[in-house]
Amino acid sequence: MQRGHHRLSQSGLLFRGSRRIATSSVSNHAGRRVSNGKSGTTSAATNPSSFSVVNVSLSIQTTGTASFTDANQPSTLGVQVLYGYPPGYSGCFGVYQITGTITPSNYTNPVFLRRVATFKEYQDPGATLEGSGSGVNDTSDPSNEKQSGSNVYDEDSPGVLVPSTFSAGDTGRFRVNFDEYAVLGSSDSTIEASQDFLFFVRVSCQKTGIPSLVLDNTYSGDNQIGLGTTKLSDNLQ
Repeated sequence: MQRGHHRLSQSGLLFRGSRRIATSSVSNHAGRRVSNGKSGTTSAATNPSSFSVVNVSLSIQTTGTASFTDANQPSTLGVQVLYGYPPGYSGCFGVYQITGTITPSNYTNPVFLRRVATFKEYQDPGATLEGSGSGVNDTSDPSNEKQSGSNVYDEDSPGVLVPSTFSAGDTGRFRVNFDEYAVLGSSDSTIEASQDFLFFVRVSCQKTGIPSLVLDNTYSGDNQIGLGTTKLSDNLQ
């Protein structure tokens, strides 16, 4: 998910990282189910292996280097200014990696990480609401996920794309709450194998010149990636 103040399509689709998703609101977790009714553990009785339950434990990495990176994502994690990312654009982004640890470790069938987003974006001065969405399916393109051994990885970089219409002193702010969870079999599966993993990203990006950008820290706690949820207001209050 890359959010910002630049619409790349007139068809109601917004550019988000290496994929495009509809911006219309959808019911959160529509169609989701957990085998045997037990959240976070899923029966794998149809698998010929000797085990019967699959569990995926999710964690987040926000510093250092990503365990894997495809051509569409930066390798350094954390909230940062990036020039020429994506190609032809620049902005400020919160780059993170979700790691799912699969139990038992000898489970080799596909595991995918799905993500739901609720967000708001603003432009200052004026705290103008530029866009919002609730319960939006923000699952990564398969190229942004990798399953290796007993781990599955998902990297993303939500943030503010700064358009050419920004004047010096203009600031774009992006606030998003994510709910990520693991499913078995395919990326559109409704068979869950993890607890819901809640986290947030806050990014504010100010244009100071051409092409100079800085992270704007006018509001306490801005430009962070953290566990749980965040307020989605311009000033985080």
